[in-house]
Amino acid sequence: SGEYSLKKLSQGSYSLSILLPKDKLEKATWPLTIDPVVIDATSNATATAYGNGRHIFRDAWGNLIAITSSTEVNNNIWYKNYNSITWTDGAVELDGGSSTIVSLEVSGDLDSNQDLHTAIILHEVSFARKRVKYGKISIARNSNNEITSMSISSLNLSAESTETNYRPSLIVANKGGGAGVEKVAVAYAMNGTSRGEIRFMQCDVADDCTTAANWKNASEEKDGSGTCSDLD
Repeated sequence: SGEYSLKKLSQGSYSLSILLPKDKLEKATWPLTIDPVVIDATSNATATAYGNGRHIFRDAWGNLIAITSSTEVNNNIWYKNYNSITWTDGAVELDGGSSTIVSLEVSGDLDSNQDLHTAIILHEVSFARKRVKYGKISIARNSNNEITSMSISSLNLSAESTETNYRPSLIVANKGGGAGVEKVAVAYAMNGTSRGEIRFMQCDVADDCTTAANWKNASEEKDGSGTCSDLD
């Protein structure tokens, strides 16, 4: 094992340095080859673009999880266990698998239970709208902490019939803080009105975040309401 450093040199230009232990270098066969691996051959050209968040995650046991936009059904999430050299399709569909809906701009994060939370833009072509959809991916692991399966439950965070949203960013804040402290937070650009706005929504990880009433805005108003009538 080793470490790496990624530095931005200029716009569109980066430098990657991989630091290996001395004993590994002394036994290495030169030249060293870094061989990229294709995770999802059916993904979109912009599979990891635009979503303002991470797209590859390492859980507490060293398993890797990747989220993408894909043209195939049940092909949005892939994983590679710590003791494997290959990637496995998690068989999870973030956008529902409809041919008239395209998933764009994926963002996600792991919570302290090592489950995955995602936010994507659903481009509903027939309705000419782009809605924000939240998903919780529950991850099953065996006694060796290898990932064995995934399942998803989801909620449309924005349901207006003509809404157009962009650039979702999702993080899990205060990890390990417990009920009332650890939160799923989603921010996105909302242009469904003439003025446009940035909307921020949050949900307690201990609650069911697939229930609309459990999401509140920055002022703790349920469902992101702007009426200030439902504070508690």
